[in-house]
Amino acid sequence: MLKIGARHSRDDLDSALAAARRAFLYSLEEADADIQAGQAVFDALEAAVAISQYRA
Repeated sequence: MLKIGARHSRDDLDSALAAARRAFLYSLEEADADIQAGQAVFDALEAAVAISQYRA
């Protein structure tokens, strides 16, 4: 994540994460899975992106 953050802008990463979140949460919803668990995954990814941008 740190390498990706160093090469791409925060806006690019935010857009990519938003699209991935929508697709992933939709998949969980369709599979009748736990949405809270899926949300936790993306919360962790967003934290990693924020850290990588701070370090870059």
